[in-house]
Amino acid sequence: DSPASSVFVWPLAYEEVENNDEEASAQLLSAFPVADFDGNIGTGGFQDGDYSDYYELQGLLPGQSVRASCSLDNPGDAVVTAVLYKGNFTAQNGVRSGDQIDFNYNVKAADTGPFRLLIQCGNEGASVDYVLSVDAFSDTPQAALSGLNLVGAAPLLVDFDASGSTDGDGIAKYE
Repeated sequence: DSPASSVFVWPLAYEEVENNDEEASAQLLSAFPVADFDGNIGTGGFQDGDYSDYYELQGLLPGQSVRASCSLDNPGDAVVTAVLYKGNFTAQNGVRSGDQIDFNYNVKAADTGPFRLLIQCGNEGASVDYVLSVDAFSDTPQAALSGLNLVGAAPLLVDFDASGSTDGDGIAKYE
């Protein structure tokens, strides 16, 4: 006979800090970008068995875009949603596709904070681990132009390079 053994599996360590179940107790996320931030939602989880997790985003400025994704680990039939709030108003509902919830939001000059992200589970008894990634960036295109052969006799052939230019949506073409 071989000796019997037991294996104990301890709960995962989450970056989510309880109690973040209400707007007033929203957990402040670190500076952008936020990558691979993990949490748990639902009554069957290792956290406090809540249905709502609130996170506060700081440092958002008019003209910036917020891009966020929430990857769900084995959600099964769980109804999980993500919503970005500005002040007390919904700014953007996340769009779920399979195990991923994504959204983009352009911060307007009239927007007032605080900006909060809500992850919510609508199923009793469900438990879902999730991973958040959030980034903010400027949508304003930034032109960078440099030239070679700027001095010489006429007619002068000048070479310009705009490859250092940036645009949050990508640069379609240079003209």
